[in-house]
Amino acid sequence: MRISLLFAPLLVAALSAAAHAQSTKPAIGPAPQLSLPIACTVNVDCWIAKYFDADPGPGARDYTDGPRTNDRHRGTDFALRDLDAMEAGVPVLASADGMVRGRRDGMDDVNVRTIGLDAIKGRDCGNGVFINHGPGWATQYCHLRKGSVRVATGQAVKAGDVIGLVGQSGRAEFPHIHLSVFRDGKRIDPFATGDASAPQLWRATLRSQLRYEPVSVFDGGFRMTAPEKEETRLGAIQDQTISPNAPTLFYWTGLFGIRAGDKIKQTLLGPDGRVLAEHEAVQKKNQIRGFRWVGKKRGARSWPAGDYIGRTTVTPRPGGPGETKSWEVTLEVTGR
Repeated sequence: MRISLLFAPLLVAALSAAAHAQSTKPAIGPAPQLSLPIACTVNVDCWIAKYFDADPGPGARDYTDGPRTNDRHRGTDFALRDLDAMEAGVPVLASADGMVRGRRDGMDDVNVRTIGLDAIKGRDCGNGVFINHGPGWATQYCHLRKGSVRVATGQAVKAGDVIGLVGQSGRAEFPHIHLSVFRDGKRIDPFATGDASAPQLWRATLRSQLRYEPVSVFDGGFRMTAPEKEETRLGAIQDQTISPNAPTLFYWTGLFGIRAGDKIKQTLLGPDGRVLAEHEAVQKKNQIRGFRWVGKKRGARSWPAGDYIGRTTVTPRPGGPGETKSWEVTLEVTGR
């Protein structure tokens, strides 16, 4: 390529300016080791509902190549069991030492399916906090509870400091905290950074707690009526008091990460161990969050006193990840 002598000085000046800009750009600091952004025990009283989408195209896959994410989901969602847990108050924690660079509060905690996307346009994060962690590193915490943000812009925080409470503000369909991790301004997956020197950012002491579960049962209980369509749509199913004369008895379950081909079996057992109701079905499509139930009519007599057991068994599709898992919930019916 020939360069005109007329433009050669301009080209040299441009290259010199670019080199100077690169030399003055701050280098990325060491990767932070992240603590949990939520005060809970994962897979016990909170669950990772969604992971970072590792698929660069229109598809969606988490860091294990599983489907527990949505297309272009650029963060990790730590979910609570239900709205009652949210109302009780679960702290959101700074994942590493840093400086607060932004915050928002004042948005209502309401299911986005109720109010629609237009109502939160440009504020998908809801109430949130943005923290810098040294050159090139930052974290963002979204969907905090209204009125709970307790840090100010410019405030220094330590890992584990409470910055707010888990809520359902912004683009949220259930109570959870969405954690985004930034490296040099780009969101990355803390489970799979793509950097061989730091393949994941979680503290070593957390990694067993953060083990990947292909499917999780996060809630379940008993009702005397089947969940209504709107309760299911909004994920707002709750237990009901069961009396000996309840006309029907239902056992229900909430699951995260159901995969196409998984076999889901629900069983309701009476106090004598007899099967009162049972239903088994093969899941038709991947589903991040779903509910299933099975029930039995009472009949002429009252429900016998004793312990009733609800059991959910999930068997992976042939060749699928994980192993068959079962969960149980017990209901005591008294003779009164």
